[in-house]
Amino acid sequence: MICNKRSSRQIGLTLIEIVISLAILSLFVSIAYPVYKQQVLGSHRTAALTDLMRMQLELEKEFNGSYQFESVISAGQCVLCESDPSRYQFTVTADNGYTLSATPAKGSPQLEDSCLNSDKRITLDAIGNMLPASCWK
Repeated sequence: MICNKRSSRQIGLTLIEIVISLAILSLFVSIAYPVYKQQVLGSHRTAALTDLMRMQLELEKEFNGSYQFESVISAGQCVLCESDPSRYQFTVTADNGYTLSATPAKGSPQLEDSCLNSDKRITLDAIGNMLPASCWK
């Protein structure tokens, strides 16, 4: 007599397999998220650096014996800037030419940017000094 035995194959995953998969996934996420976060901060910083250079070009273009600061900052707002205003605030200080500054906005994630010094500002002056140097790479 021939018996037709069905082979009973297991369908699905065991608890151990699921736990191992979750452990591997959490390892990848714990490595990838901080790298992603630094990339996002860096991209917003690059936008702010571009805005500082754009402001400098506008000031130099409009120079006629004195700098026209209103052409770049009006009522405390950057006229030329394309970066997110919730990330950086821009200022112009007139001292032996000018100093352009980008400061992370209050409560902004940019405050955690690793390239910033203790004063939390990125600056560009009339003679081309760019500080902190680590942010301008």
